[in-house]
Amino acid sequence: MPDYGGEALEAGTMCVIEGARLGSLMQKYPPVIAFKILEELSRRLERTEQLLENISLHSAERRLAIHC
Repeated sequence: MPDYGGEALEAGTMCVIEGARLGSLMQKYPPVIAFKILEELSRRLERTEQLLENISLHSAERRLAIHC
C-alpha cells in the first residue's frame, strides 16, 4: 500500500479498506455499502461547494472571519 504522508490538524479517525476487501463487502451488503458511500460523497460534495463559494464570492477578510 502506498504511503501518503500527512498531518492532522485535529483529532480524527481514518479507515483504510483495500479495494478487494471493499469489493467483497459491496457484494455481501450492496444496499448498505452503496448508501453509505453515497452519503459520504454527498457530504464531501457539499463541503467542496461551500469552500468554492467562499473562495469565489468572499474577500480574504470575510473568508478568515468565517473560519474563526
